[in-house]
Amino acid sequence: RCRKRSPNFDQDHLCPLAIMNRNKALLDALMGTNRDVSKKNKVNGEPEFQKDDYCKFFLVGYCPGKTLGREIESMRAEFDPKSVIAPCNKLHSIGVREEFKSHKDYQKYKRRYEDDLLHLIDKGIRECEDKVAREKRRHAEGIAVMIDQDRLCDVCGLKYKLRFADINVRETEGGKYKPDIHPESDIHKGYVKLREKQLEYEKIIKDRPPEEKDERDDREKDRGARSRTRRSDEDRRSRRRSQDDRRSRDDRRSRDDRSRDDRRSRGDRRSRDRDRGRRSLDDDRGRRYRSRSR
Repeated sequence: RCRKRSPNFDQDHLCPLAIMNRNKALLDALMGTNRDVSKKNKVNGEPEFQKDDYCKFFLVGYCPGKTLGREIESMRAEFDPKSVIAPCNKLHSIGVREEFKSHKDYQKYKRRYEDDLLHLIDKGIRECEDKVAREKRRHAEGIAVMIDQDRLCDVCGLKYKLRFADINVRETEGGKYKPDIHPESDIHKGYVKLREKQLEYEKIIKDRPPEEKDERDDREKDRGARSRTRRSDEDRRSRRRSQDDRRSRDDRRSRDDRSRDDRRSRGDRRSRDRDRGRRSLDDDRGRRYRSRSR
């Protein structure tokens, strides 16, 4: 067992193995998982910061998923779509960041990671603004009702309710609700910081030399081409699904028509058999009658 009960304290204490694992995780975050490799091997091998284990956004100063992404995910309802700002589970290593800054191609990778970071920030803010616009449109069309207690934050897109004030406060001061503390919430502060970082990285990219701006434009074109390709693939899949659905409906309709025709045909045969049986019975009766008359 990795946990044991101390006889002197009424609480659980971590065993040495658990303490060692915790300290190892702390060192990994501070200095990187490759901290014990010799400098010579580090130079000859792949740079530590390029590995998928490390957050590239943290290397250039800001990771939206570290705190804001987790706040968004914790407040997401079961059937709500996931945000573009997902929780970041990668390592945020100060030691690897210092190694990154001393790399010979630091400026090249820094520009690339900053471009990717600003692209994510833009998508996150656009997602929030679309959410606010959608809620206001639903309210204007009467689909959603907002009462006097409801509030919609234009900064973070959160819809929340004000808290009722105590009865004695309402009687003495006349205030119906307690002061609005939403601006002090972690998710609101996270979006405030996200918008500040958008302005900061836009300025960083704007102040780059012309040749670096051209490099960014090329990357944006590539990203746009990949995005159009993904949309085109999704449209093709959607059209294929629609064609399959139509074909399936046509097949079902054809089977239903054949089934109705078969039922109608069987009904007609039964009707003819009954008519034939009745005529045969009438003929027999006629023959018997004529036989008795003679």
